[in-house]
Amino acid sequence: MIAPESNQTVAEAEAAAEEAAARHGHPLTDRRRSTRTKQKFVTQMTPWTAGHASIPFDVIIEDISETGVGLVHDQPIKVGLRHLLNVPRGENQRPVIREYIVVRCDVRPEGGYAIGLEQQFTRGSVDELLPAKRVTSSTTKLLFLLFGIFGLLIAALAPL
Repeated sequence: MIAPESNQTVAEAEAAAEEAAARHGHPLTDRRRSTRTKQKFVTQMTPWTAGHASIPFDVIIEDISETGVGLVHDQPIKVGLRHLLNVPRGENQRPVIREYIVVRCDVRPEGGYAIGLEQQFTRGSVDELLPAKRVTSSTTKLLFLLFGIFGLLIAALAPL
């Protein structure tokens, strides 16, 4: 039971808790690391795993957060597969393509499948993993060029 505030009755506190539960899904079982936004969008998702055809298909996004997406599809999707998803952004902004992995696929009572995706944060590029190369300044390069030209002149004019 929720302890009521000093100016709230127990019934008002319980009503507020039920309203919050209806608004946010299952507050006690929601394990998301970031808050979800309930929005419905039709978008496309493409398998992004070796051995699977990269043919896009339509899905319905039910809710979205910074770390994951909940969507609905008429076919089951194998848990563990990577997919690319066109994620809509605010008005007047282009959608972005993000990589997700399927973490849940449940049958819905009203038909279809409820699918949970978790965002795969991209690793740094290969260039970032390699050790930094030494960079020769333009002054040093010019100095080597002048030594080379001077050496060639000495070699060409010395026998005379």
